Amino acid sequence: MLQLIGRRLVQTLPTLLGVTLLAFILVRMTGDPVATMLPPNAEPEEIDAFRELNGLDQPVPIQYLRFLGNAVTGDLGNSIRYGDSVTSLIADRLPATLELTVVAMTIAVLLGLPLGLLAGLRRGTWADKAGRTFALAGQALPSFYLGLLLIIVFGVWLGILPTTGNESPKSFILPSITLAAALIPLIMRVSRGSLLDVLRQDYVRTARAKGTPERRVLLTHMLRNSLIPVVTIVGMQLGAALSGAVVTETLFSWPGLGRLLVDSISTRDYPVVQAIVVFASGAFVLVNLCVDLISARIDPRIRLR
Repeated sequence: MLQLIGRRLVQTLPTLLGVTLLAFILVRMTGDPVATMLPPNAEPEEIDAFRELNGLDQPVPIQYLRFLGNAVTGDLGNSIRYGDSVTSLIADRLPATLELTVVAMTIAVLLGLPLGLLAGLRRGTWADKAGRTFALAGQALPSFYLGLLLIIVFGVWLGILPTTGNESPKSFILPSITLAAALIPLIMRVSRGSLLDVLRQDYVRTARAKGTPERRVLLTHMLRNSLIPVVTIVGMQLGAALSGAVVTETLFSWPGLGRLLVDSISTRDYPVVQAIVVFASGAFVLVNLCVDLISARIDPRIRLR
């Protein structure tokens, strides 16, 4: 198992390297940080000192190689805007993103999985049609629109829920619902399709022909084998959420990685943007590895190589 994990991590190194290079180039195409961090009437000496302080006076290839060399040792540089270590900034914002992600993913799985399985078991009935309609409407509704509606209704009109920050447990309600609403329809559709595929398998028909109780057929044969695609999609969405739910965190002024990323892009804070992209890539790699291991655990027929 340890050899498998080590081999997978080594295989992802070229991907991570390519992501860092792409992020390094694209972030510098957004403009010069001098335009946002210094006043328009800044003297040339001030501009030169600013560039030298932040390592922007070197050629771009040299800057990239220096970034890679420091990243290997865990040093992701200092923020141009805040002046603090990028690692400490991410460490400060990561708990808020983790909390929101865990709450939203829990809501999405607890609602999306049962509704999807129910729609698959009751294929063609009103429950199936209602579930598919809900899933279609949920995927068609943009997160920013739903978030704005929740803010207007529960924050402005009714005034019963906070709409910014994460100071109290109530602060989790609106952003977690907004984030979960985008995940529930996807989990529903995947779980429904996976269950319908399992229903057509020979081992299910054989179990029923042998007189196995329907509850045991559902729990032992159908549910376990239909979970693999669900685990995969949940893992992918979890990896995306861990990098910061940009729209949700921005709407609700949530102090997480998503909002930090938006603020850093607007101020052209190169080191912070690069570090968040590297962190997001690493999170995807680790989550995908965990998904592979869990899938192999659920279905021993899966052989990881």
